[in-house]
Amino acid sequence: MASPHHGTLKPALVLLTALLLGVSSHEARTDARSNILSACEDTADFSAARSPDDPDFDFSAWEATIFDGARVKGSSLRWHLRPSSTSQTSARLALSRPATLAAETVAVWVKNPNAHDLTLRAEIIDADGARYLSPPVNLLEETGWREVVFDLRTMTGPDDDPAPGIDAPVAGLAFVLEGLTADRPHTIYLDEITARSTEAAALAVRNVRCQTSLGPGEPLPLRAEVSPGDAVVGAQISAELAADAGGAVAWAPVEIAERSGDSALVTARLRVPEWVAPGRYEVRLVSGLSEITHAETVGVVVAGQAQASARSSIDTDVRPPTVVIDGEKHLPLVEELRGSLPGELSEDAKIVALPATTDVHPFRWAPPTMRDDAGKLQFTGLERRAAAVLDERPRAALVLQVFLDASPEWKDAHNDHLQHFDGGALAPPTILAAARRHPDLLSPTWQSAAQEHLRALIQHVKQSPWGHRVIGYELQAGDLGAWRPWGASLAIGDDTTVVRKQEFLAWLHERYPSASDLRDGWLGRRRGFGRPRAAFESVEIPLPLEGAPEPSLYDPAADQPMIDLRHFKAESMADALLGMAAVVREEAGGEVLVGACYGHLLAQARSNDWAWPHTALTRVLESGALDFLTGPQMRLDDAGQPSSLGESIRRGGAVYLERLHAGAAPDDCGALVPAGAVPQAQFVTEPAAPSADSTVIEVVDDRSARYLSGDAQLPRELLTRPISGSIPHETYLVRDLLATRPPRGSIFIFRNLFTIEPDNGRLLGRNTARDDSLLIWVYAPGAVDRHLITGRTMQYLTGLKLVPLMGRQTATVRPESGMLSTFGYPHAIDPMFICADENAEWLGTIAGSSEQCAFALREFPHCTSVFSLAPPTEEVIRHLARRAGIDPGSHDRQ
Repeated sequence: MASPHHGTLKPALVLLTALLLGVSSHEARTDARSNILSACEDTADFSAARSPDDPDFDFSAWEATIFDGARVKGSSLRWHLRPSSTSQTSARLALSRPATLAAETVAVWVKNPNAHDLTLRAEIIDADGARYLSPPVNLLEETGWREVVFDLRTMTGPDDDPAPGIDAPVAGLAFVLEGLTADRPHTIYLDEITARSTEAAALAVRNVRCQTSLGPGEPLPLRAEVSPGDAVVGAQISAELAADAGGAVAWAPVEIAERSGDSALVTARLRVPEWVAPGRYEVRLVSGLSEITHAETVGVVVAGQAQASARSSIDTDVRPPTVVIDGEKHLPLVEELRGSLPGELSEDAKIVALPATTDVHPFRWAPPTMRDDAGKLQFTGLERRAAAVLDERPRAALVLQVFLDASPEWKDAHNDHLQHFDGGALAPPTILAAARRHPDLLSPTWQSAAQEHLRALIQHVKQSPWGHRVIGYELQAGDLGAWRPWGASLAIGDDTTVVRKQEFLAWLHERYPSASDLRDGWLGRRRGFGRPRAAFESVEIPLPLEGAPEPSLYDPAADQPMIDLRHFKAESMADALLGMAAVVREEAGGEVLVGACYGHLLAQARSNDWAWPHTALTRVLESGALDFLTGPQMRLDDAGQPSSLGESIRRGGAVYLERLHAGAAPDDCGALVPAGAVPQAQFVTEPAAPSADSTVIEVVDDRSARYLSGDAQLPRELLTRPISGSIPHETYLVRDLLATRPPRGSIFIFRNLFTIEPDNGRLLGRNTARDDSLLIWVYAPGAVDRHLITGRTMQYLTGLKLVPLMGRQTATVRPESGMLSTFGYPHAIDPMFICADENAEWLGTIAGSSEQCAFALREFPHCTSVFSLAPPTEEVIRHLARRAGIDPGSHDRQ
């Protein structure tokens, strides 16, 4: 519902869709105009509300705990803080659980027993995404309990609020504590957070008059009678133009023209948006504080030619791919509203990404989805956001960034299906989210509910008056929206839950046809079976070794249970994602783009975030279900480096949209940028026909990456791009080298090809070992056979006799040539691999050893094959290129 202060900045509208907390330990007490939002007796009601656009959390202590003492009876909340830096001068305590509630004030009982010089504010993020703050309240004198009342009418918001005033449904309510001092403890107590409003008379609306037929962009003045007349002032009445399906598309405040007897004549100046689809609408009056018992409406027909839904596709014949909308090609550049307002969009914004949710958005970037009395989902907040964006940029195309989570009610009813942390469903306050309880993405129960909600959202969009401008959906779920369990970016969260075990067992039943087959893989293995008759009922989720580091590369002979777990993690999450993509495709049709926040293979390696990496990228691309993939919401690694393999994604028929945190997008990628962060040329190169050849090609295998444990930071060493750019190069998945038209190169660097099927190995040789090419194999090429790590398959793949060495040791390569510097890993790894080929040229030795060859070369009729235990430096690559007669800086031979 809109504010009556449309078009001018005034104090907040008194309609608050407050955050009503269902507190299990304290029955919410209500009267006619009051409601306790929280009794402060459950820590699940509160979080630090971290988000990618506001990630700072520099505290050595941030604790919200239940304290026995309270203002009256029961318990209160003890909020204890110790900042770690001088820049952390404030902290946020956010509430969750959205529900509709009309209120004029929010009150909280506060006690500051240590007399810290602190101030407290109330913060509200409304349906438009506007952030409203109250004036600060000084707590210095509050050593005893005192009720602090925040009048919502005195809260102020941004100048570019699409409809000034606090508009429902509210996306977030929090308290902000200011005046914190670094390395000093601060403790306050809170109790009974309450929303209140005064009694208001019921209203009757009659004789609504306005034009009943007009076109887009035309003014729509109206007048109506409202009684009782003396209740109109303060009732916060607005006029709305609303679609039969899809909610309000325009709104305006009413003004009192005159009073006559017991009624008042009111007027309003609506305007039909120029982007609105033709069809039947209605004009109505609504009130933020008063009940309207008799409400007349007027039907309105918006004329004009019927507007077909925008048709969109991706053209991958150019690099980077282009986005095609109704036959017109656009740069793959998208502006997204990450906690920002539509007024911040660039004037020439062509494609706008709008956050949305089927439940509650974890970063408060979208208002919650409500339910009506019949339980049907209501997308009132999304309607407001979409209308506001199109009011600012009527010709923009929309991509809805749909965050799939769960409603508070679903979480209450399905505690066993929530992500667990240290045995409980409550996440630590460091979690990046506004709530601290979230669904386990592997739960079939959650997936079924999320698919149902996603269908409802898409059906609603198709019927809405702005749905014809929606060209795509980006699917987000889990930690940072990136299709990983909550807490994965912080390396927290339990794997051994009932849901995980059930799904792992189901996956094992598909992988192993019988208990005998399962025993062949698990019996006698580390973390496997120790009894010959054990079977599926004996399976436990394998855990990291106790008292010893994990092997750097998992060996099927010893670690098949852990290898199976790694495959399960990759494939089950891809299943969840592809299941949601199928729903979008089924409901929205084939000419709508479907994408997901997925594929961050390189970024996860750089940050060593290797618990649930995106190692099913090949499978996702081969499914053909997605038109685009997007980069991480938040970069924990070097944000100036690529996060994924853009060229491989292009060859898979999709476009990768890098979320830019610094610099420009890679040449093979498009970009997602914050609202207003354009001109376009700064981020995305002009599309051009891709070259069929490249001098240097780096090859990454996502399936082989599943065998890396993360020990010794091997993912970081092997899967990031060590070539800084002085050597032109491209990076591909192995699947691209096995394609009908593989990329052609002179130098191939195989970074992590640990396992490959024999037929694919032969095909790879035909496509690369030709035309005097140089093949550089890193660490453990082909080492993982089906049953064990072996040198036999390494020789088959590389042509070099290579030998595995079990035992942890530092792997620093000392080149024989005095012109080259030593290179290697910073930490000890296990297993190691050396060359024992008498026909190979010894190029380097493991430092500290004179008998272990870690760097070798062998020439063959059509190629030169090189083994390097560690990734070669640019200096080493240039040296090897000269040996092979190749100029790595161009496509020309010497």
